[in-house]
Amino acid sequence: MASTHGNCALFVDTLNEAFDIEVKGFKQRSIDSPNNEIVIKGPHEAFVENIRTNTSLLRRIVNNENLIIENLEVGEITKTKCAVCYLKNITNTDLVNEVKYRLNNLEIDSLLSAGELEQLVVESNALGIPETISTERPDKAAKYLLKGRVIVIVNGTPYGIIMPSILIDFLTSPEDTNMKVNFANFLRGLRFLAAFITLLLPRIICSHYLLPPRNTTNRTSLFHFSI
Repeated sequence: MASTHGNCALFVDTLNEAFDIEVKGFKQRSIDSPNNEIVIKGPHEAFVENIRTNTSLLRRIVNNENLIIENLEVGEITKTKCAVCYLKNITNTDLVNEVKYRLNNLEIDSLLSAGELEQLVVESNALGIPETISTERPDKAAKYLLKGRVIVIVNGTPYGIIMPSILIDFLTSPEDTNMKVNFANFLRGLRFLAAFITLLLPRIICSHYLLPPRNTTNRTSLFHFSI
């Protein structure tokens, strides 16, 4: 199997096991600054399309022996490599097993991006609330690793998938980590308030100011009925 993937198989005398060493190389994009999650303070590095480069960026930040990176293949034809990253002394074992179960039981021919994987592994819900969140920043992925989340990296995609996600994850910014706690909490409160106003204020304005009065509606309906 190592030779079919272009790897090197190393056999050592007196050992019953062989080593699968990845020695092949491809032209790839160099590490660049993030395009979407831009911060003033903090690292200016982003994931690239190579899975080995992305996992090395994570391991450089979380330099701990408890960081586990398991490689899986998804897709009967493409056999796309996916890396499941977690801290075994922090992350819940049931969560890790659930993520690996969903990845191993995908019966698909091809997997080309992390966006496709997000749609395949999440469960549909009536409200349409996202269960995962993606990031292009290794430092943000490392922060969620330390919180007990699972990071899935897909080869060929410069994004990491954070599993699972909660509501506050969508209202936080990578810049919050580099600010004082009180000011960062103040900004989070403003984002919650802005989201609340954006979702509910148009409905309140329409119901109280834009709809015609009840008696006007009745007179209009009677007028149409008489015609």
